[in-house]
Parts: sequence; structure tokens; C-alpha cells
Amino acid sequence: MLLSRTVFRRYERDLTYTTAEYLDVLRIHSGHRALLEAARSGLLACVAGLIGQAVRERKLWPSSGPSPW
Repeated sequence: MLLSRTVFRRYERDLTYTTAEYLDVLRIHSGHRALLEAARSGLLACVAGLIGQAVRERKLWPSSGPSPW
């Protein structure tokens, strides 16, 4: 048999970003890219403000493989 059983693995980790780095991550998501420039700029400004209030900046969702960044 050439193929074997598929194995699913999930690797969770926390990644620390600066505010600017995290905004760069958000800019590549299709939902954010689809926004008009004014809406996208406003959203990112709000996110930056919220991050500025946070004690720690981090990636909040699990990853299922190597980071693309």
C-alpha cells in the first residue's frame, strides 16, 4: 500500500508580537484586505489602541502547523 493513514496533529503556542507586527499580520487576512482603505485604517487604529491597553501582546488562536511568518 502506497498511502498510509492520515494523522492529524495540532501544535498550539503563543507568539509575541509588537503592535506593528500584529497589525501586519491582520493586514494579510482576506477579510481585512477586502475592506475599503478608510474602513481598514479605522479598524487597525482601533485594534492598535486596544493592544496599547493590554498587558501582553500575543497571538490568541491555535496554530495547526509551522508559522507562515
